[in-house]
Amino acid sequence: MDCDGRIVGLAVLACLGTLGCSSEDADTDPDADTGPEPGSDCDETRRPVLFVHGGFGAGDNFELQGMRFSSNGYCRSSLRVHDYDSTGVQSMFNFGGDAQQLYDDNIELIDDAVDRLLDDTGFDQIDLVGHSFGTGVSADYLSEPGRAAKIAHYANVAGGQSAALPVPVVNIASDGDKVVGNADVPEAEQPDVGYLDHMAILTAEAPFVEMYKFFNDGEMPEFTQPVSEETVEVSGFFRNFGDNAFRPGVMVSIYPVDAATGERLDADPEATSETGDDGSFGPVTLSAGTHYEFLLPGAGEAGREIHMYRTPFVRSTHLMYLKGMPSSGIASTLLSGLVKYDDDRADAIVQHNHRAMIAGQHVLTVDGEELLTPEVAGEDATLIALFAVDEDADGVADLTPLSRFVLPIPFLGGIDMSIPTDAEGPIEFVFEGETLHTPRWKGDTEGTVVVLFDN
Repeated sequence: MDCDGRIVGLAVLACLGTLGCSSEDADTDPDADTGPEPGSDCDETRRPVLFVHGGFGAGDNFELQGMRFSSNGYCRSSLRVHDYDSTGVQSMFNFGGDAQQLYDDNIELIDDAVDRLLDDTGFDQIDLVGHSFGTGVSADYLSEPGRAAKIAHYANVAGGQSAALPVPVVNIASDGDKVVGNADVPEAEQPDVGYLDHMAILTAEAPFVEMYKFFNDGEMPEFTQPVSEETVEVSGFFRNFGDNAFRPGVMVSIYPVDAATGERLDADPEATSETGDDGSFGPVTLSAGTHYEFLLPGAGEAGREIHMYRTPFVRSTHLMYLKGMPSSGIASTLLSGLVKYDDDRADAIVQHNHRAMIAGQHVLTVDGEELLTPEVAGEDATLIALFAVDEDADGVADLTPLSRFVLPIPFLGGIDMSIPTDAEGPIEFVFEGETLHTPRWKGDTEGTVVVLFDN
């Protein structure tokens, strides 16, 4: 089996090789309901697209591109994702045994997702996108002629393959990828998308243009950024980080908040949605340009709440993911016990879904303190999620890497940051000039703050 496209999995697991893994919840539903169509401009003649994510990834990695595709007429119901326990599947490279069966089962689940998408849309072929570790998974899926016959085009994003693939391929790669590198794929088109990090190779404007052109016989998209809407329909999934385990039966409450303080504008939520058996929520109708808090009961460790804030919606999305803490496997072993919950301090996780946060290239401050230090957010780290917590509970922001992350782990990082709950005013998060404010939630009794930037 060709492993070149799975360098991401090996890089992650090289750091975690002694940790346990779990195959629970690997058979996640790859294409649950996507909600109503965005409007009359939905073009049902557009060939469907299925996205396969990489290590520690999920379907929301494709959210921005999904909004770009829908802005150009694609129906949201034909833009689907295949979620799976990538941490368990990746573990086959370190542990073998049951993990190999998990990997093989995942290939069959991709085939099931493809068949459902074909049945639901009436097409005889779809377009496939694989990212990072998902490129290796996709290449193995395509290795069987009967499966390859269902794929019209394949976008291989941020992952190399040593052998030619049996379908037309565009290979989207960049010298800025410090996880895989500018990997080659034999007999594939390889456009120049500029200097992009491992995540931005999937999510940036130039890769979208190349995917769109490749899927549409060279036609240029009319819009290269999401087209704004006054009201937005939001749906997606509530699943655990890492293993993508479902979080069913949870009442998600969505509050509009004051942009200047993060405080709720009303005691009652503007919208609520109980998650389904597959963790799906929505659709709910919200206002574009409004700041929102998503309250996730029981999503944190020991059943604590998570308060999630993101930059305002511009356009309807069916791929917003709410993340809970993993309960088993590699991700759980890595993250459990990381936060020292204390009501004197707030605990924060800062995420960026669409590009790495890199010291010297970007600026991220929390209460005025710069968190993107070279030790925490060097270019090689490809930092997507940063845990800002007071590791030694001493009330001092040392701004040093958390001990759990002294050995670099792709995509994840931690910094010793003390955020007092008795300070005046809200917590202020600023990334590249965009500001989000949140209340100073008490870490132990009130839960964790998650801030999601997508600028």
